[in-house]
Amino acid sequence: MSPTTTSKKRTPVKAAEPSTSTNTAVDALAPASAVLREISVDQIDPHPSNPRRELGDLSELAASIREQGLLEPVLLVPGAQGSGKFPSRYTVIAGHRRTAAAREAGVATVPAIIRECMSEAEQLEVMLVENLHRSDLTVFEEAHGMRGLFDFGMKRTQIAKRTGRAIKTVAQRLAIANLPASVESQVTNKTMTLDEAITLADIAGRNKGVYDDLVAQLDAGELRGWAINRAFQSLDRLDADKEWMEYIDSTGVKQIDIEARCTATDIKPLGIKPDAHTACPGAAVYIGATVSYWTKKEQTDWVCTDPATHHPEVWEKLQAKSTAAYGGVSEEEREARAQLDADLEAAEAARWSWICHLFTEAGTGRDTQRAIIVAAAVDHATDDQRDLGKGPGLPDGINWPTDPALALALAVVPSIDEFVPASQWSYSNTVKGDRPWEVTARAAALKWLKVLEAAGYTLTDVEVSIGEAFDQAAPVDEGSDA
Repeated sequence: MSPTTTSKKRTPVKAAEPSTSTNTAVDALAPASAVLREISVDQIDPHPSNPRRELGDLSELAASIREQGLLEPVLLVPGAQGSGKFPSRYTVIAGHRRTAAAREAGVATVPAIIRECMSEAEQLEVMLVENLHRSDLTVFEEAHGMRGLFDFGMKRTQIAKRTGRAIKTVAQRLAIANLPASVESQVTNKTMTLDEAITLADIAGRNKGVYDDLVAQLDAGELRGWAINRAFQSLDRLDADKEWMEYIDSTGVKQIDIEARCTATDIKPLGIKPDAHTACPGAAVYIGATVSYWTKKEQTDWVCTDPATHHPEVWEKLQAKSTAAYGGVSEEEREARAQLDADLEAAEAARWSWICHLFTEAGTGRDTQRAIIVAAAVDHATDDQRDLGKGPGLPDGINWPTDPALALALAVVPSIDEFVPASQWSYSNTVKGDRPWEVTARAAALKWLKVLEAAGYTLTDVEVSIGEAFDQAAPVDEGSDA
C-alpha cells in the first residue's frame, strides 16, 4: 500500500536504541557512499513496501521546507522507466515524509542520493530501520516491515540485531503481522489491546482451526474475553486429546465404532482394569464424540468384544448376578418405563414454556425471577467445562426478548436444561453412572432444578423424583458449578 497523507492521530511505538552493529543497508544512508543530485519531485514515487502506511500531518514540515528548503537529502533507487518529460523515475527508500512535504510545499526539486544497486531486502531493511530510529511507526507497521525481512530469509536474531529490538519483540511482531485487518483496526482504534492481539496470534500459531473459529466469533460480536477463554479451552482439549490418542495407540488396543460398541461389554463390571486388559484378543476401546466440551479420555469406554470366550468365569458370575437382580422385564415394568418417558418429555416442555413466558411477559416480580435465571445462564456460559447447545424453537406466539441480556440468557438456557434427563434411558444411566460426565450431569441437573425453584417454578412430580434420586446418588455441594 502506498503511503497517503492523513491527519489521523498515530499511536507511537517507542523507537529502539540505535544499533551499534555494522549494517550494510543502513550504511547506504551515508552521503559519502554516493553522489548528491537534485531530482524533480515529479520523478519520485513512494516505495510500495514502505512499512509506514500513513505519513501523518505534513503541514509543519511543508512550511519549514518552504522557508528553508530541504536540508537533509532523501535516498532513492532507480525505478521504472518513465516517458515524455521525465524518462527516468526513482523510488524513495528513505525520506517518504520529506518528499511528500516538499511536494506539498511546492518545491520543484529535492537533494537526493541515488543508490544504483540495492536488493529488495536491503531496501526494506533501510526503510524499516530508518522509520524505527526516526519516526513513530505503529506496531503493525513495524510488524509488516519485519515480516517482509523475514520473508526475504532474514532470521529473527538477525532482525533483532539490525533493528535493535529484543528477540521476543521481533517474535511477537512477526506473529501479529498475519492477523486480519479487522484485528489491526481494533488495535489501532484502541478497542482491542496489543496484548489481546498477541494472544490471538498465539492461538493462530497453535491451531488455525481454533483461531478461525475465534475470529468468526469476534466478527459476529462475541464477547472478546469469553471467546478467547473458550479458544484456550479448545486448545487445551485438543492437546489433551492428542496426548490421550498417542497413549491409546501405544497400547495396541483396537478402536471400534458405535455399532460394535453396542454389542461389546464394559470391562469395569468384570473387575478388569484397562492396563491389564490390553493383551486380551477382545480388548477394544470406543471413543465417543458426542459432547464437544469433553475430552476424548472422558468419552473413552474400555470394553471386551467377547467376554464369554475370553473371561468365562467372571462373565458367568456377572450374568448370574444380573439375572438375580433384574430377571426378565415384566409388562408392568415396560409400562412404567413408557410412562416415565412421557412424564420426562412433558416436564421438559413445561420447563421451556415457563421460562419463555417468564422472559417475554410483564408482571409483578418478574424482574427478580428473570434475574435468577440470567445469573444461572451467565454462570453456565462462563464455566470452563460448558458449551452452548442448540435448543428448541420458541413456543407459538412468543418472540425473542428485545433486551439483549434476556435474549442471550434465553439462548443459553437449553444447554443448561439438557442436563435434566428427558427419557427413562438417560435417567437410568445418569442416576447409576459414576463416569465423569454422569457425575457432572447429576450435579448440573440438581443445581438447575434448584435455580428454577428459586425463580418461582413449581417442579412436577417427576422432576421432584429426579432431584431426590440424583441427590441420593451423589450429594452435591451447593456451590458446585452447573
